[in-house]
Amino acid sequence: MRVNIVAIGCNRSIEALRIIGADVHLVKKDELKEDYRKAEVIDAILRSRMAIIEDDVYVTIKDLLRQVLDKVREPPLIVVVPDLGEKGTTRLEELHKLISEAVGVELKWKK
Repeated sequence: MRVNIVAIGCNRSIEALRIIGADVHLVKKDELKEDYRKAEVIDAILRSRMAIIEDDVYVTIKDLLRQVLDKVREPPLIVVVPDLGEKGTTRLEELHKLISEAVGVELKWKK
């Protein structure tokens, strides 16, 4: 059975997502250097329909996650949220770059 929502992050504030029924996984940044821990995180994401991932975790697993999701028939929705105290995510910067390339013009970026 697939869990509907999984929340993965390094900051304990992500535990607040239990209120909406999310399966919360707290990880330590240094643990994500280990392949087995990355595999556990990817497995949790694949068992869900929606994954809320803190930016620090996303940056660490994004290449592996992209490779895995390319092979999945029905990938979950991935939502990257900023870390506590941050205003943006690296995902916003990636999207800005992709859109700029698509239209052929470097778009203005307001931070």
